[in-house]
Parts: sequence; structure tokens; C-alpha cells
Amino acid sequence: MDPLRLASDMAYEPWSKSYFDTLQKVHQTHYEQFGTLRAKATIGGKVFDFKLDTLRDHSFGEFREWRTFKRYGCHWFTTADGDHFNISKICCPISFSRLTVGYVYSKKQRKLYPVTECDLELYQHGAFGNPPKDYAFTAKAGGETYAVQVNVKDTPQFFISKDWEAKILENLCTVTVNGVKGWGAAEWQYRNIQGKCIHY
Repeated sequence: MDPLRLASDMAYEPWSKSYFDTLQKVHQTHYEQFGTLRAKATIGGKVFDFKLDTLRDHSFGEFREWRTFKRYGCHWFTTADGDHFNISKICCPISFSRLTVGYVYSKKQRKLYPVTECDLELYQHGAFGNPPKDYAFTAKAGGETYAVQVNVKDTPQFFISKDWEAKILENLCTVTVNGVKGWGAAEWQYRNIQGKCIHY
């Protein structure tokens, strides 16, 4: 994470001893690793070779509670030139009402750069549980500005946590970043207060 970005997002919050105690209590460690999955599948006697871009992530901490998240929009994607992106906005009122996180991996430079700015605002996109299907935003990382156009192709949805506290819409999408085509997912999370009584 970029320290100035984090400080800017923290400046939105009212500071107090209890706020900083809460930050320490809810601190999370989060890892992400982009990679390539190579596999073969046999369907009807025909062999298919797959080469898929993948992402594995894992979060852990002393306190992990999905009901503390109000909503988020996380974008993970790869472009045709081999760059990888995570550009995310998170609203978790117990700690940050607006938090910008993410990074850009430049294949050409073989370097990882933290996101320093992003103009995607949650209140402007999908505020009532219906994330946008065709939208754009800009982000900065490593001194570069990235114009990202997102087009959603399919949206599986599901609930997570013991009491289904979080509703996840996993938007599978194509992207265009500064004119370069790409693909990935835009995961939108919403706090579900209706519990397990949801019917599809």
C-alpha cells in the first residue's frame, strides 16, 4: 500500500484513541499472487489445453468479520501485454469509510507499483446493490495514469460467511486499459442484513 494514499484515506476519519485502538484490533494481513494455470481436460474424448491467468489471495488477522464491511468494488485483471492490476475501493466503516488499495505489476519493468490515486467512488457506482455493467475510471501507479474501461459479460453471485453477512457479485469482464485489451473480474460486495432468507 502507498503510505500517502493510506494517510489520505485515514484523514477522512474522526481521530480518537478508540479509533486507533480499533484500527489495531481489526488489522488484516492480505496476500495476493497472480499466476498462470496450465491444464488439460478431456471432454467427449477430445483433449483441450488450457492456459489461464489466475489470482490467489488470502487474508488473515485476529479479527475477521464480514459484517463490518459495508461494500467494496475490487478489480483484478490482466492485459494482453502481460500487466496485472488490482484496483480496489473499500468501505468498512469500523476502520475506513473509504479506502483505496491495489497495485499494478508492469511486466515490461518487472516491478510492482502501489496504486496512489483512483477516481472510482463507491457512492457513484451501484449504490443500491446493482453494480454497473459498463463503466470507466482512472488510477495512478508508478507515475503512470491508467484509464480503465470495464464491460461486464456475466455475473455469478453468492453469499459468504456463517450468516451470509456478505453478498458477492463476481462480475466477469473484459477491460481496456490505455487502449490495451484485457480480462478479469470486478468483485462487488454488499452487506447483507437479510440473513439466510434470501431467495433467488
